[in-house]
Amino acid sequence: PLDMASGAQTIANMGVHLEPYFVEKIEDATGVIYQHQAMPDQALSEASALRAVDTLKGVLSFGTARRSQLAGGRPAAGKTGTQDDNTNAWFVGFSRELTTAVWVGDPRAYTPMVNIPEFVKADGYSRIQGAMYPARIWKQMMDEHWAMFQLMSFQIGQLRQQQWQQRLAQTSRHSEFSCLVTSAWPKWCRERFQLQQQQHW
Repeated sequence: PLDMASGAQTIANMGVHLEPYFVEKIEDATGVIYQHQAMPDQALSEASALRAVDTLKGVLSFGTARRSQLAGGRPAAGKTGTQDDNTNAWFVGFSRELTTAVWVGDPRAYTPMVNIPEFVKADGYSRIQGAMYPARIWKQMMDEHWAMFQLMSFQIGQLRQQQWQQRLAQTSRHSEFSCLVTSAWPKWCRERFQLQQQQHW
């Protein structure tokens, strides 16, 4: 789960990877004797990370985890996962502020989670998949904790306005629908052609 969360965090953080750590600071009577130092690594380009976010948002909007959207329409993205024979089930999801990985399975063996009486009785689940308990657990945890963070959306960062204007000028000579080629076009570009505004990242 830690590896899964670490990888998803890189995507959520606009491609900047930060190694997981457990100890922030150690103090004794003399003061601070250890302080964690983050070492950011731009593992993915911002554009690649944003494309991945855009794709993974679909999992919660209309895909396998559509029943686990966060409360209040909070922007989020994620991916379900189910191993062969339903032996492991995952949901790894993130908002702009928080990444969480949920695993459901038997830590001692590859035990198929099929026709487990308690699950069938409680929810009618005969085969456990990532969109079931893992996604539900993820949503419950995220909904409980989201109030701790300021709401942020997956918006394009400090993009160079001049580059966008140049690109717009180049494409607008060919087709007024060029903005539809990629959802990375900013809001002002879409509005210029009076296209339907897409959900902010």
